[in-house]
Amino acid sequence: MRFLLYFLLLLPMAVYANITINIDKGWQLASVPEAIDDMSLFDNNDTVIIWSFNASTQSWQGYSRDTSVQTKITDAGYTLLKSLKPWQAFWIHSTSAWMLELQLAAKTPISYLELKTGWNLVALPSKTVVSADLFDDMTVWKYSDNWKVHSNSSLPFPPIDE
Repeated sequence: MRFLLYFLLLLPMAVYANITINIDKGWQLASVPEAIDDMSLFDNNDTVIIWSFNASTQSWQGYSRDTSVQTKITDAGYTLLKSLKPWQAFWIHSTSAWMLELQLAAKTPISYLELKTGWNLVALPSKTVVSADLFDDMTVWKYSDNWKVHSNSSLPFPPIDE
């Protein structure tokens, strides 16, 4: 009986993990390791707008807690961003630095990224090492304080080195 009680007390810790994502002031390219179906996680006084690219429809989607900004997004012909897939990258504009706290279900980590024909906006988990051979004849852009590129054609940007 004591073992069962101990197991039941530890079970919640084994099922969920907390992670914190630092959101910087200004524009930042970010991602999260798990799907987000509730964009209100970003509803604070610091978040101005979020943009992400839907690879399935090859179109940009925007989100803001401000209904007047939402109206501007849809009036400009864009759809509203209602969810994010795991590692789907997004541009976030914040008026100050803050921390996004997430409670993630502990499950098998995603070991693949689904890439669609055309443009994709994804972020790999930090510390991920990927061989350039994986990209074959694709053009891949990387942003981390400056732009880098992997491409078979000559582009005036530094190559992706990691």
